[in-house]
Amino acid sequence: MQHLIQILIYAIAGYTAAYMVLRPKTLIDALSTGPGMGAPGWAFHREHYKLTYPVLAMLLVVLALAIAQIPSAPA
Repeated sequence: MQHLIQILIYAIAGYTAAYMVLRPKTLIDALSTGPGMGAPGWAFHREHYKLTYPVLAMLLVVLALAIAQIPSAPA
């Protein structure tokens, strides 16, 4: 399972890098927006949703797989 998580993380990084190479304006927008989801963050999301939705979905899968690896407490 850890191998699958690692593959998904590399897929996220590869998809993001490819998206930004094909659309350089995305990188400029991301750097000028900064962190957080204030008004600039939502404007970035509305313009570049083809980047934000797939990355969010893959991150949620990685989180779910990581949580599934946590051993349960003994009863």
